Amino acid sequence: MVVAINPQHGVPVTEEGFEQLISLEGPYRYEFIDGFMYDMTGSSPEHADISSNLEYLLKEQLERSGPCRVYRALYVFIPGQPSVVPDVVVTCDIGDRDKEKRMRPFKIRSPLIAIEVLSPVQKLMIELRSSLAINILPH
Repeated sequence: MVVAINPQHGVPVTEEGFEQLISLEGPYRYEFIDGFMYDMTGSSPEHADISSNLEYLLKEQLERSGPCRVYRALYVFIPGQPSVVPDVVVTCDIGDRDKEKRMRPFKIRSPLIAIEVLSPVQKLMIELRSSLAINILPH
């Protein structure tokens, strides 16, 4: 059976399958939410502008001296959870960029700051998920 990836609708996948897919080097970025994988390509110009501006401002302040580095669209390792790709991430752990010490495939292990620029749809999805979680809690 062939399953086509539709960027509007997630593709069912296990967490293990997701981690295997993202371990391959490639130009695509995916997100894993509630058992479904979503293609993350194709943001709006506004989203790109905000992410670029945040990256620039953080680099200006943090990379002048010291170990901190600012990255965009790189996977972040979270123990016991699927990896995520924030729009901008700051790490001050030299091991995150040292070729001998960093994770393979590359993932940031020690994020200091992770920033996700939310579209109106993403914001609505988060609010809906939060509302559903609150409504199913026992009273």
